[in-house]
Amino acid sequence: MKIALSHVVRTVAAFLILFSVSTRGDINTNHFPASYKLVKVGAVPGIPGEFPRYGGITFGPGDETNTIYLTVNALTPEASIYKVNISRGESNQISGFTGESTFVASAPPLAPANTFGAQGGLFWYSDVLFYTSYDENVLGQIIRGSNSPSKRIVINDPELGSVGSGAIVPAGFKGAGSLKLLDFLTGSWYSRSLVPDTNGTFDLDTNLITSVELGVNVTPDGVAFIPAGAPGFTNESILVVDTFGGKILAYETTDNGDPKIANPALPDRSRRELVVGLESPTGATIDALTGDLLFSATDLDGYAIYKVTGFAVPSGGPNPGKAARLTAGQKLSNSIKLLVMGDAGKSYAIESGTTLTNWTQIGVLVLTNSRSEFLDGSAGGTLKFYRTKSL
Repeated sequence: MKIALSHVVRTVAAFLILFSVSTRGDINTNHFPASYKLVKVGAVPGIPGEFPRYGGITFGPGDETNTIYLTVNALTPEASIYKVNISRGESNQISGFTGESTFVASAPPLAPANTFGAQGGLFWYSDVLFYTSYDENVLGQIIRGSNSPSKRIVINDPELGSVGSGAIVPAGFKGAGSLKLLDFLTGSWYSRSLVPDTNGTFDLDTNLITSVELGVNVTPDGVAFIPAGAPGFTNESILVVDTFGGKILAYETTDNGDPKIANPALPDRSRRELVVGLESPTGATIDALTGDLLFSATDLDGYAIYKVTGFAVPSGGPNPGKAARLTAGQKLSNSIKLLVMGDAGKSYAIESGTTLTNWTQIGVLVLTNSRSEFLDGSAGGTLKFYRTKSL
């Protein structure tokens, strides 16, 4: 495991100066058009504590396109998840919050003696809310409706210092459905696979699929995916929140949904800077109705939610409906029963493959309601990956 000394020194320093300066965020117009704008949405109402540190951020599952889930009191034993409704103005732009936030679930460290806890990763997969916990290197899971962790996995990978964030590649993107983990200490990016257990949660496949170095002194604490065609984004890209660097970095993607690094010896040359001059940014998510990027950062007033506007509106118009979610439900003797969740009446192609680079369509499913089952009778005993595409 490679941990740069500068990362360790900066880890200690950052927690001492969180509120020493105001946020000075700007769009880097040397790399991206000036049409992108950085806007402060504001502090989330109803969060307990005088200066609660924010962590991961994500929108709710299914129809909860106007609800944000947020890790609060991040990196402390009191870490927990809250949710809050948002208000929208012209063109569906987020204008603020509606009412007070409410408690969802606790997300404490696995070991009570640990001083840190849930951090920058927060995302839904099936009906499970995942979060990442530093520095114990834990991937936590909360089944929808639970108020405490349903399962916590210690990621025992010798190459992974401690996970800082994570995400599932969204439907319609290269590598859709695969799990990406970001190492806060080494600045590395990893791909893993989730395997359903019998309790409604997931295990991690033991095989490390890919590993990419994001660059010297990058401290990844949030990730989001940008479609090709947005201004300044010719190809599909990834945005990575660099906490200690105070930046939001952009990388083009490979066919597996990983950052494309042209020269592994010089990874810094394969990235661009979308936002610079931030103070302790963390978390990242995309607003499905506008394409805007949401994250949090701090200023003299404490933590607040920010957005970057100017991205392309998602395909399908301002209200494209839910992307399909795919869960491997039940393994039968020679087949796999898949649960597909999406828009009733919409058609989805089901694809499978033995790798994340070669896919074959194995059927088309029209959802009779918001969820339907699909049976792959050719699964046998072979390890296979699955994904869906909207038709």
